[in-house]
Amino acid sequence: MKKYRIKKRRKAIKVNTIFFVILILLIAISIGYSFYSISLNINGNVKVETGKSIAYWKKISQWDNEGIYYYQIELTVNNLDGNISNWDLAIDVPPYLSQANTQAWGSSENTVDEYNSFDRLNMKSYGWNGTVANEGNLQQTIIFAFTQNVDFKLLHVFLNDKLTKKIVELKDGENLEEKIEGNKDPEENVISNVVNSVENNQNTSGEIIPDEPIPENSNSETTWKITNEWINNTEYGCAIELKINNLDGNISNWTISLDVPLSLNKDSIDAWGSSSTTVEEHNTFYRVTITSYSWNGTVANGAELTQSLNLRFTDPDVNFNIYNILFNGKKIIEPTKTT
Repeated sequence: MKKYRIKKRRKAIKVNTIFFVILILLIAISIGYSFYSISLNINGNVKVETGKSIAYWKKISQWDNEGIYYYQIELTVNNLDGNISNWDLAIDVPPYLSQANTQAWGSSENTVDEYNSFDRLNMKSYGWNGTVANEGNLQQTIIFAFTQNVDFKLLHVFLNDKLTKKIVELKDGENLEEKIEGNKDPEENVISNVVNSVENNQNTSGEIIPDEPIPENSNSETTWKITNEWINNTEYGCAIELKINNLDGNISNWTISLDVPLSLNKDSIDAWGSSSTTVEEHNTFYRVTITSYSWNGTVANGAELTQSLNLRFTDPDVNFNIYNILFNGKKIIEPTKTT
């Protein structure tokens, strides 16, 4: 009887051990795949895969002409995702990108998609220049044109629908070949990828903070101006005056939302005539929303609403701009900055 019990116990231990080993293998495979292929959700409706390629870019020049702001860059994508016979590039930049004035040489098709917190330039190769070997470079010269002055940078770069795992801005004097060679070091890649994720408002798993869908357009008209500004070693501050001509019908309680740069000091906002102030973090900006009191919430159709607020930023060199203005949740079309 004792021998039978011992054999039975050994058999049970053996079965449990096999089950445990299989479970560990499944977990290891799952973790390995998650590192190899990270699924992202951008704007809540587009799933993409993270590739191995790295994007390098350098600003060559910038200028403005007749209300259009231009930024010329050289972009190099070091392809690490296998041989490509026809390439597609998608580049996310700040809002207000002008498709009519944006130029990309070597691209057979240039289109612009508008998202809530950024615009996307889509490019396609010709038949004669579509081949990019594995570990080869895809190089493009692009002039981005914006209808408003923006804090220009590349937010995301996609090569054939795969998000590049890293975006590197080349400074003056930095050598592209040396940067590419340096990024072949696996440890350097891991460290830099974490840094890049923080800079692009991603967590270290690669997940991009989703935005809500693009809001409905407002019929109202808005002008805004900076009435005062100050700069010291630790901050930039400005006083803003908004004038909204309400063309969206009679309103009993209003809200105004402003999208501003990410260096906003969230704890130092002054908004007069507002019962509450909230700040939401998005991919490339903070959204400041102010809400009326009950006694000043009524705005008749055709009437003008004037509001003032002070904003402070922890970066003294911030290129301040208001990217979007929402009035009662509706997006103002091309708000006008006055002096």
